[in-house]
Amino acid sequence: MIAFFTLLLLVIAASAMAFLVLRDTSSAKGSVQTAPTVIDFGDQDLGKRSAVQTVTLTNQASGAVRVAAIGIEGSQPNDFRVTDETTCAPGRSIEPNASCTIGVRFRPAERAPRSATLVVRLQGQQAPFQIELLGTGVGSAAVVVETTRLDFGSVLIGESRTRTVGLTNAGNAPLSIRKLAVRGGGGSLRVPKSATTCTTKSELEAGGTCTIAIRFAPATTGAVAATLVIAHDAPGSPSDVELRGTGVGTAAPELNVSSLDLGEVAMGASSDPRSATLSNVGTGSLTLASVAITGSNPTDFSLTSRTVCKAGQRLGPGASCMIEVVFTPSAVGDRSATVEVRAGSDLIASLALSGVAKPAGT
Repeated sequence: MIAFFTLLLLVIAASAMAFLVLRDTSSAKGSVQTAPTVIDFGDQDLGKRSAVQTVTLTNQASGAVRVAAIGIEGSQPNDFRVTDETTCAPGRSIEPNASCTIGVRFRPAERAPRSATLVVRLQGQQAPFQIELLGTGVGSAAVVVETTRLDFGSVLIGESRTRTVGLTNAGNAPLSIRKLAVRGGGGSLRVPKSATTCTTKSELEAGGTCTIAIRFAPATTGAVAATLVIAHDAPGSPSDVELRGTGVGTAAPELNVSSLDLGEVAMGASSDPRSATLSNVGTGSLTLASVAITGSNPTDFSLTSRTVCKAGQRLGPGASCMIEVVFTPSAVGDRSATVEVRAGSDLIASLALSGVAKPAGT
């Protein structure tokens, strides 16, 4: 029985010694020691930096030692970084009984366990010190949209109104916005990139905010309904915002004259310019797509530089612009053409042109 208890005590003592050996957090190369040999950063929010943890390098030898290199190697070396707080700089000499420290920070790139190895090399020592680095990336983005509905109210045809909706990443991990799109609306609602700070090209940090601009430019009268679709990598994707607006008013283009007679002009000469005024007498805006001379003899007539009715010109209700024409005949006789003004593909105004060409010298 005494022998049994003696054997039992020996087993317990051996187990305790093994436990202490396994729990040892320092290593030594000759008379130089590092502590600890394992750094576990635990759970860390994705994309955020941890607090700095340090490794201490102590010289217990009788002579100085010199640090040759410090680096991070292993599976995920980019998730760990040696910080500026490090005093064990490569090339530094550590005197006897002195020490220096190496600061390490953890910033996980994925939601998963991450690991790497801090490697410290001393001059004249072939085997490096190796400190195991561990951590786990955790967290998730969370989308909070400022509103679930935007109402643009009544907007004149040809006019536009832009409104914005704010988006916040209320989670603890970066947010990736995959797509911003308007579903429905017949093309009258769109997301202008120049006024939108939410982007699919970069992540939105945890706690960050951005805005999405939506432009309403009705082409027809009546109510318009659509949906802003925000696709992302957070739970609950996609996030939707209802869009509502009403197009009102009708543009009414009107020429002050229906025709221009440029008179008689001798060959080789040009007429005096004649002009007409195009007005929008309606309640909606009008954007000109083209102003061109067509018809039987289009090359005998030309628009002067004083013409301000041009492609891209917008005429709001009550606005007007001028069309000025000159006649330079290319053949004797009656000559004619037409100035056609279009908005989109629609012909909205037509101005008849005429002139008579005489032989030169008459």
